Amino acid sequence: MRCVLNNPAESRARPGRTRAAHRTLTALHRRTKASPTSRRRSAPLCCSARLTDNATQVRYSGWTARRFIHRGPFIRPIKHRRLPLDRLADFEGAGIYYAATDMEARYCKGTEAVIIGGGNSAGQAAMFLSRSARCVRVLVRGSSLAASMSSYLSSRLEADPGITIEYGAEVSALHGADHLEALTIRDVKTGASRVLDTRALFIMVGAAPNTEWLSGLVKLDDKGFVITGTVSAASPFATSLPGVFAVGDVRAGSVKRVASSVGEGSVVISKVWEFVNR
Repeated sequence: MRCVLNNPAESRARPGRTRAAHRTLTALHRRTKASPTSRRRSAPLCCSARLTDNATQVRYSGWTARRFIHRGPFIRPIKHRRLPLDRLADFEGAGIYYAATDMEARYCKGTEAVIIGGGNSAGQAAMFLSRSARCVRVLVRGSSLAASMSSYLSSRLEADPGITIEYGAEVSALHGADHLEALTIRDVKTGASRVLDTRALFIMVGAAPNTEWLSGLVKLDDKGFVITGTVSAASPFATSLPGVFAVGDVRAGSVKRVASSVGEGSVVISKVWEFVNR
């Protein structure tokens, strides 16, 4: 089966990656050297897969992976949830973002950053962006953050003078030419709308499994997450297809946290190594 791997040469700098795990990834990577495809992506988006007797050809957006190794882990088949807004695709990467890093923070200088979402990701993004944006506005459709955000984080947001939390609000329209320039905020109860000038909108409404291409290959639950641990007792991360393992957010029933995903990955790599050396 084809295997999607990030560059193992970079794994030394990743926290939680043991020497043994690094050696295993490096060994797996060396087995792909016969591949005629030299193009790499750090987080490839898999669109389809075709199973044969001893291999699976995985087609990515724009190119097809021809590299072959034994069955191994698929990495990060998760996609951000998108909102049903006109022109959303036009402004993605040009004013609309799904992550708050140093790169996105640069675009927030001198403007009001707007964040949609009421979870921990939205709260953490608000705290981070408040360092560079003129001010940060968090839009929450519900009437409280108690059920969706950790209390310590919501308390910090409420105490920060540079952050405003607006309950019962949603974005109903996007405005701009080549870049986002403004958006329309609608009150979910009254229907009243107003236009807010901003060049940075962050959508933090969760993620969905990007596993349509795995349908028919491994068992998925009704939400599209990969079911593990029901066929093989050897590993709780084994899927219904021998040699294919799922860890992290894409696994059904997993704790959706970075630390948990790293831990699961460090545990499952030994089972991958066992399977490769059969």
